[in-house]
Amino acid sequence: MGYCERDDLRGGRPEHAWLHWVDLDGDGLEDSGVVDRVIREATATVDSYLATRYPVPFSPVPDIIRDTTRKIAFWNLATGRGFDGEGADKNILLDYQAALAWLKSVSKGEAVVPGATSLGATAPTSPETAAELVCPTPTFVGRLGGYG
Repeated sequence: MGYCERDDLRGGRPEHAWLHWVDLDGDGLEDSGVVDRVIREATATVDSYLATRYPVPFSPVPDIIRDTTRKIAFWNLATGRGFDGEGADKNILLDYQAALAWLKSVSKGEAVVPGATSLGATAPTSPETAAELVCPTPTFVGRLGGYG
């Protein structure tokens, strides 16, 4: 199972816009297996970066993992079809670059997957043991009023 679904990739795109990316043979129909393949590849990419810090596969899938996978999967669709990286399709490239940058930050320990337990961490079993946990310094994703 992948970390995102077909509907995550399609978003609100109208059928003709969606077909531009998934109808590689030009018959007016979504090509069989294209979406599943790019999701599978994107999920493997995410796991390859995060497997040293988190148990994979993620279950349940955190929202940030779903969104990161979606960005990589759509990049895989775009590069399979062709796109204009300097024109109307530039956001696809920027999303992909941001996704990889975040994955690299997590793999280096500079950022975290919110809500996920990292390898070697243990969840408290009672309120008394919760105080014994050592937590890393929080890492913020994005900019918060100039901080982060």
